[in-house]
Amino acid sequence: MKKILSVVALGAAMLAISCGSNDIEVDGLTGTVKEVKDGNTVVLNNGLTVHLLGLNESSSFNEQYLQNNVLNKKIELKPDSRRKKDHYIKNYKTEVWAYAKLKNNKAPVNRNLLTLGGEASFSKKFLKDSLSAYTRIVKDDSIRRPLTDVELSALLKASSFLIEGYEPGEGSFIGTGFFINENGLAISNSHVVHKGAAYQVRLSDVDGNLGENGYKIKTIYYAGDHENTTEDFAIFYVDLDDDTKAKQKYLTVSKDKVVSGDKAATVGNPSPDHQNILPMRYAYGTISSLHPEMDRLGINVPIQGGFSGGPLVNQYGQVIGISSSGWAGSDANLNYAMDIQTVRKKLDELNLPFSGK
Repeated sequence: MKKILSVVALGAAMLAISCGSNDIEVDGLTGTVKEVKDGNTVVLNNGLTVHLLGLNESSSFNEQYLQNNVLNKKIELKPDSRRKKDHYIKNYKTEVWAYAKLKNNKAPVNRNLLTLGGEASFSKKFLKDSLSAYTRIVKDDSIRRPLTDVELSALLKASSFLIEGYEPGEGSFIGTGFFINENGLAISNSHVVHKGAAYQVRLSDVDGNLGENGYKIKTIYYAGDHENTTEDFAIFYVDLDDDTKAKQKYLTVSKDKVVSGDKAATVGNPSPDHQNILPMRYAYGTISSLHPEMDRLGINVPIQGGFSGGPLVNQYGQVIGISSSGWAGSDANLNYAMDIQTVRKKLDELNLPFSGK
């Protein structure tokens, strides 16, 4: 009997709390992130679990971004305008679905991740503010925002990979490549990837750390004459398993022509030899000159051996070129990239699906 009375009393107490005036308003609620649980969930210092609206919980890119940019930071919550029941947290409630903003940052963390991660970062679960909001964030170039160097570095590293090659008579060599769709379609220089050599691909995370497991190049659709600057690019598939495909980041190929002075950034691997493989390095600068007769861009982005084949992107993280070569023996930072517009034409000719098509 005492047990029954206790249960009844507890239920009455819970009901009183849920109907009481001590509910906490979500809008403007702040707290420090003490734990990142997955790709869309954080726990605040007050014990509240916050599910970030619109984000995919199984995205490893999301999780790494939250670990690097939100953990131990103070955030402010905003409820979904159409989820009225989430405007207040009942005293007994320990979780909520919301948008989160870092202090002094106008854009919600949710939006930043969707801008960086694209479709693989998105989930419509619990998102009631309409899918058109997502479409505007990810797909509408008219409202795209420039990415910070921190964001560009994370995006480029997570979308790129190290290529280790071996060819009889030439020995071992390394280079860089990057993905342009969710199924492993990739690009590099043809002086890095060409038929007749054996390759191993090592994927990178957002910090540039390279995985130990090697993936194979499955199909080389095109590998131009690398002696000809207008053909120094290769298009190929990396043989990824389904689990890796679901997590792998990729870049969008730009449709825009560049002009001298545009910001440019890239990643690559500057390892001096195969015995000392280093993490991916981020480098940035500007477009310094245009060379349409050679389908090349002059860049003052500092690159060196191992950066060949890496993605050259604009301030929005869209691919504008392929880092290709430097001026040998010069300290003047005179480097070149293959213009991506030439590669776009070949991708269309081959009728291959790529982001930005």
